[in-house]
Amino acid sequence: MNVDKIVQKYFVGGNILPTIEVFDNSNIYQVYQDVVNLLKDNPDIELSVLQIFSYCFYEILDNALIHSGKNCGTVVMRYLPNKHRIQFLVGDDGIGVRNSLSQNPIYADIDEADALVRCVEDQVTDGQGMGFGLFSTMKMVQNTKAQMIIHSGTHILLTDGSVLNIQEAEHWQGTIVFVDIQSNVEVEPNKILDYRADCEDEYNSEFENNDELKELW
Repeated sequence: MNVDKIVQKYFVGGNILPTIEVFDNSNIYQVYQDVVNLLKDNPDIELSVLQIFSYCFYEILDNALIHSGKNCGTVVMRYLPNKHRIQFLVGDDGIGVRNSLSQNPIYADIDEADALVRCVEDQVTDGQGMGFGLFSTMKMVQNTKAQMIIHSGTHILLTDGSVLNIQEAEHWQGTIVFVDIQSNVEVEPNKILDYRADCEDEYNSEFENNDELKELW
């Protein structure tokens, strides 16, 4: 995977270099914790944004390992405090969205452009997951003044949560998911996810309660 090309394309502007990590089944949770803890150290990021970000971020990491046909992926992330933006990208060089979805007989004849549209819909899956990861990320995009790009094969999906566009693009072997969210807005994470996940409690248990225990010692 050409990481330099990814950085030059998706992380333009500013003088803050992104964090880059490779993950697989052995370290996915550690990479997830590393990224969230880096953001957590910035007090001007709204807690509610971190709560829903952490949930969707892990879902996308997990998706890459489950659906790509590859055993590893790459994370690129940076925070722009002056613009109050969190930018993150999860990429792989696997089979791509269309080939993944077509493993489900329901989508056996789906084309590449339609596969990108369908993959952000609720309960659309290749049969190996719940079909909630990219859908929950779309819900986050709709509520955090965000933008999302999904690049797979020769097509790109671009959306701000309300308008969705599909464009032809230079071929990418695998899938890239890039999300740029506003970090200083107040949201209701569990409500955004229609209360189908308790991302508030999951985040607090993992990242907030541990700090309280440390203070006791």
